[in-house]
Amino acid sequence: MSSQTFLQLIGLKDGADISVAGTGFTEKLREYITFVENNPAEKNIEKEEGEVTVLYRGFFPYSVEWAQIEREKREKEENHPEALSLKDKGTAVINDLQDNIIVFAICYMRIHWAMGLINAEMMKTPEPDEKDVEWTGDTGQLLAKYRKQRAQLLAANDVLKQAQSLLKKINPQRTAVEKIAAELMGPELAEKTLGPYRSGLRTGDFKKARKALASAVSGKKKFAFDKKKMAQKEEFMKASGDAFINFLEQHHDVLKAKDEKFYLKASETNILIDSNNRDIEKKEEFIKKYFRPFLSYQIKTLKYLRTKLLVVGSLESLMTLYIRMMRGIAEPMPDIKAVRLYESEVIEHVMYLLGGQFQEVKNIEKRIEELVHEFRISVHDYEEVKD
Repeated sequence: MSSQTFLQLIGLKDGADISVAGTGFTEKLREYITFVENNPAEKNIEKEEGEVTVLYRGFFPYSVEWAQIEREKREKEENHPEALSLKDKGTAVINDLQDNIIVFAICYMRIHWAMGLINAEMMKTPEPDEKDVEWTGDTGQLLAKYRKQRAQLLAANDVLKQAQSLLKKINPQRTAVEKIAAELMGPELAEKTLGPYRSGLRTGDFKKARKALASAVSGKKKFAFDKKKMAQKEEFMKASGDAFINFLEQHHDVLKAKDEKFYLKASETNILIDSNNRDIEKKEEFIKKYFRPFLSYQIKTLKYLRTKLLVVGSLESLMTLYIRMMRGIAEPMPDIKAVRLYESEVIEHVMYLLGGQFQEVKNIEKRIEELVHEFRISVHDYEEVKD
């Protein structure tokens, strides 16, 4: 962006003084920040961050060009001998200062965007029934724990429902073994004979289950049974039992419980699903109760982060510091008083910021990202449980 284009963007004519341009620039910057706070869509923050970066990348070349013109205008005016080294020092850190000022402005904009995002959610969220609900650090930890546990319980129920569906599908084969064994041996003997078979199935010891099934098929039967019919039933019993064993092996990832035991009946999963649902309901009540207090807490946290950010400076103060540095580079410093003032109030301040203060901006940016991530998870969970 040319200096002329930049000045036109902020409504100024060519040749505008750097202080006037700085004021117009900051007003324009405030407009962008207000816009994203009032219109906190994701597409808007990305667009406005780009616009702000372009704006700064227009102002900074303009400021350097302005300094060059001013220096040429006043090149015959004398500088104090110590002024030149300070001017060189300032010139050497221009790029670093420019980059960090942009990072600061983007961070400041992100804080206000995040506030707008959360405030917009609060406006459409009803106040909790219990007006005295208070937020503490323990509440935050518990809410995060409950959100995680709820997600785990829902995932567990999904697996249990898959298991339930599979067991319903294979149930005829399971019941066929039980029924035929009772017909061939009588209920009491069948129950005793099938014990090792069931034990092998339950523990996933399929070798034991196959051996026990073979033993049950070839074992003692009732005397009065038709031999041909008995052979047919034995064959069907073995085929059904083998099919059930093979099915458990094939779907072991779904049918094996946390205790390494296998579900054998669909009804076994019902108890667990019902228990999980009761636990989910408790978690969801907590999530609903503390959703709005959570949003209030996030706003307070963002305000605290903004306060921390303003320790570095404000949009206006950093602009003033930058302009004073450029003026010192461009304009003569004829006496030691001007030199010392520039050194103590400008150069040393700039070095202090570059030496460590600006590093805190990156930490604040990271925390904002974490807060927005937590916010999105909370909104997602709340939307699922509120109705």
